[in-house]
Amino acid sequence: MTDPWPATMLLPTVSVYADGVWVADGRDPDTDEPQALDGLTVRWGRSTVVDQPQASTCSLTLVDRAGGSRFTDLVRVGGRLDVLADAVIGTAPDPDDPDATLVINESFEAGPGLVYRTAGDAALTVVDGGTAGAHALAVDTLGALAVTLTVPPGPREPVGGNPAAWDTIPRSLSGETWYASVDVRLPAPFAQWDQWAVTLTPVTYTAPWSTAVPLGPVLTTTALPDGWVRISGSFVPPPNLWIGVAWRMWPTGPAWDELDDTTWDDLDTNPTSWDELGRFLIDRVQLIAPAAGATRLGMVFSGRVTDLEARFDDADQATVVDVNAADQRSELGNRDVGDQPWAAEALGSRFTRIVTASGQPIESRVSTTAAALPVSWRDVDRQPAMTLLSELATSADGVLWAATHPTTGPYLLLESLSDRLALFVLDLGDDGIIRISIRPADETGAMPIDACDVLLDPIRWRHDVEDMATRVAVTWREQTTDEQTGAPKPTDRVVTVTNTQLEADIGVHRIAVGTQLADAADAAVIADNILGRTGNTQWRVGGLEWRADTTDQLDGDALTRIMTLLDGTTRNGLPILLTGVPAWSPVPEDTTVPLYLEGGVYESVDGSWRLSLIVSAANATGMSAAWDDLPDDPDWAWDQVDPDIRWIDLGGVAAPTP
Repeated sequence: MTDPWPATMLLPTVSVYADGVWVADGRDPDTDEPQALDGLTVRWGRSTVVDQPQASTCSLTLVDRAGGSRFTDLVRVGGRLDVLADAVIGTAPDPDDPDATLVINESFEAGPGLVYRTAGDAALTVVDGGTAGAHALAVDTLGALAVTLTVPPGPREPVGGNPAAWDTIPRSLSGETWYASVDVRLPAPFAQWDQWAVTLTPVTYTAPWSTAVPLGPVLTTTALPDGWVRISGSFVPPPNLWIGVAWRMWPTGPAWDELDDTTWDDLDTNPTSWDELGRFLIDRVQLIAPAAGATRLGMVFSGRVTDLEARFDDADQATVVDVNAADQRSELGNRDVGDQPWAAEALGSRFTRIVTASGQPIESRVSTTAAALPVSWRDVDRQPAMTLLSELATSADGVLWAATHPTTGPYLLLESLSDRLALFVLDLGDDGIIRISIRPADETGAMPIDACDVLLDPIRWRHDVEDMATRVAVTWREQTTDEQTGAPKPTDRVVTVTNTQLEADIGVHRIAVGTQLADAADAAVIADNILGRTGNTQWRVGGLEWRADTTDQLDGDALTRIMTLLDGTTRNGLPILLTGVPAWSPVPEDTTVPLYLEGGVYESVDGSWRLSLIVSAANATGMSAAWDDLPDDPDWAWDQVDPDIRWIDLGGVAAPTP
């Protein structure tokens, strides 16, 4: 999708909702409603690469200027508290400017793709001869009486798929006028038949998997050269929805007796096949947001109020209420699970079993990699559901996030670290030596953050042995039975891996990790991965703070990055490339530092966001290259690898792009 946003000063805002009711933001001194003051703080994520995240928390202060207790009608212990960020992105609508479109692949240069959905029999192929580029989409109706073709704003997800798939695509704002157009070329032999009908209709979506809802046809037509027709028009969609377009072709062809005395020989262009009598060409599909902009929305926090403290302020003659809330991890920590002993099963099945037994209506998503791992027979007795789920996340070498999104609301996300985008790659240099280099952002989708964008004052570089490990011991459970009763009685076994070189330098630093794994090979993989991440001897960066306040000139790209950091889905484990490292840093100047976002402290001050980011190094994270992934070339032989590279250094290093 072409980025249509020009440079504009933009700021993401903050909104608070208590049980779905908007809380006044404190900017109106005359209102009698309780207001949220500055100082809202959201804490989320984890601070190490071994521990699981704690419950995300949100704290804020309400003031009731009337000095009464009206706040009791707004907030309550156990009530829902949501924090959302939104921003308006400015656009420059110009129907003749192809770079202003919001539609993916408007001229079909990359093929029809999976984003085009049809109703009625039709075959879609890409052919030469478009108006806006070299290609057009050929729609062969295959004898259908009518065909409807729908273009969503982005690739569609399966039901319950990634709710953040369209987060970078703006939504509509209230009262906006949008523009849509499509170029259509009717089947050449019958182009003069006056009964053809093609209608263009904008459609709306509430989620990346939702059904398109039509808004009504746009019927303005314009004749173009070579038999093409442009159908276009403006429309006003409802607010806060994604917008797509659809067009309907009916009827798809005339009956022979509707052509008067026309004979086959009289047709201007003899088709090469009968099917071509029902072929439409589609090109230049445009959907353009208005100059006022479109909105980007993200949910920063969603949870329940855990405690309230009210006091009276004599100076302001107002009631002041401190509000604290925590996400669903806290709720699951207070729900005990007791059940009959669990047989050995796949981790994904065990995860679902625990969530169901908790009795809480909580949605969850488990990575495919983690879900397939076998876990041990277990006599659970009664334990907090969150403890059991965190054990599974650790067993999968993953992270259990309490994610949240405006489309879905809160849900649990078990992310496998091996599924993250590997930020390193093997690279064959001109000197014939294979080294490890950093993958470019356009290859991985990692977020680039320039060191100039973050404050120099809080940034810190650390190099110590406290977070290092030279030896990792992972416990797994062999599926043995009791010799007398024959009942399952798993036996704990330990897999230990050692970084002998690092141990010789700094002594023994041991990490022990308990898992529910039922296979030694899986435990060995986890041990290697943890040792690779904790055996990092390089400088580690902390104290990254990005302030989006009135002093920042934010263009559309900067706004997109800030909204990605704020969003409770896209921020989790986000890959980052820190660039423009200043000269005073203990790493070489202008070095690119690959990182993953693990947590943060987000504060709203004077209506603007301050983001303090907790990051981890990218070592031994992401899918590693298999030996047969390397090019079939003699120069990629083992003896060409840089001798300074250790086997453990290859964890999380991808194969070169073919």
